[in-house]
Amino acid sequence: MIAINFGLSGDVDDGMISYNTTSGSEAMQFTTNAAIRATIDKDGKFGIGTASVDEVLHVYGTSNPAIKIEAPAGQRPQIISESGDATE
Repeated sequence: MIAINFGLSGDVDDGMISYNTTSGSEAMQFTTNAAIRATIDKDGKFGIGTASVDEVLHVYGTSNPAIKIEAPAGQRPQIISESGDATE
């Protein structure tokens, strides 16, 4: 693994960007407060709150996980459904 550490001396995993160079396991991970907060795997799948990404977007949370989509005042966020239809 290759990493850029942002922690203080003696606490090198407090903030880190790392890349696993093992063939077949290539993934980039972002660590804050000594925990992996985001992962991009070799296939471009993106995980939030998890080191093992199972889907194109994988969100894991231990306490009331949620995804918030917010638009500026006076506008509504647009969500594209599985069929490609836009919803508001």
